[in-house]
Amino acid sequence: MTRYAPTERFLRKDLHDLQVVLATANNNLSKHREPSCTTETDHAEMAGAQSWVRLDVAYFRNDKIRRAGIDAALFHLAAICYLGDHRNKRTESGILPVDAIEILAAETRTKNPQTVIDRLVKNELWHDHGGDWLIHDYDTTNGDKSEAAVARERQRNNRNRNRDPHSGQFQ
Repeated sequence: MTRYAPTERFLRKDLHDLQVVLATANNNLSKHREPSCTTETDHAEMAGAQSWVRLDVAYFRNDKIRRAGIDAALFHLAAICYLGDHRNKRTESGILPVDAIEILAAETRTKNPQTVIDRLVKNELWHDHGGDWLIHDYDTTNGDKSEAAVARERQRNNRNRNRDPHSGQFQ
């Protein structure tokens, strides 16, 4: 039995070291953990950005999207997401800054974005807007005047009604 004692001692030492590592990692995680959120919307508001956009469930069956091609559909979808993530007065109106084209091309792995943009314009999904691009009907589905904006505001008001004004916690 004494023959196995050194091995057992090493195993105990390894187990202890592992426990120390796990405790340290858990402590580090708790230091960097974001404040608790009650909903996805709370998380988005804490992050300072909208975390979603409205999209028609028939997006890929839309005639304009189908005529533009799958690479253009992906590029257009990436543009909608970009606008949702970079919300301001211009993007609320569906205006995509020309600077975003390079970002979208990298995200969608599009080698020649101009040919994709030409097809989006030809199919009336994008419109030239003085150097920038206007995404067709973005403002009616995702802009400030959309049902989504009204719903977000209503949800925010309902949430705030149930919060303690001092602590911010739900009552």
